[in-house]
Amino acid sequence: MHKIEEAIILDNESPLFSSNLAKGVVELGTAENLAVYIFDCSKALSNISSSLGKARLSLALMDVKFLAALAEDDITKSDYIEMLVENSIIRVQPIYDRVLILVNKILDLGISNESINHMSLTSNENVKNESPRIF
Repeated sequence: MHKIEEAIILDNESPLFSSNLAKGVVELGTAENLAVYIFDCSKALSNISSSLGKARLSLALMDVKFLAALAEDDITKSDYIEMLVENSIIRVQPIYDRVLILVNKILDLGISNESINHMSLTSNENVKNESPRIF
């Protein structure tokens, strides 16, 4: 776990430690906006970490020794390489999207996760006209 994650997610005063899970829904137990803000940012940061781990694993599988062990008579190394490159692309592409979601959460822009993209952030009037007020 990265030091930033430890500082945000594992902080003893974090609302994550005072939350309750009821029927699959996380209840923060407080109506404070700061608790919701910290929780949303923590979720976005955790999603990035998870994606990075999966991408690292996917790239590690392209090791020559691993490919040699997998190759069989009817499946060539090139078939495995093609599959692993495609898998790596699939794993790496969502990282940028998740970073955009984290920036949206940190800047508290209110854009839905489904609607977030590069243009929606760079052309957002709140981002262009004001410096972010985090605290």
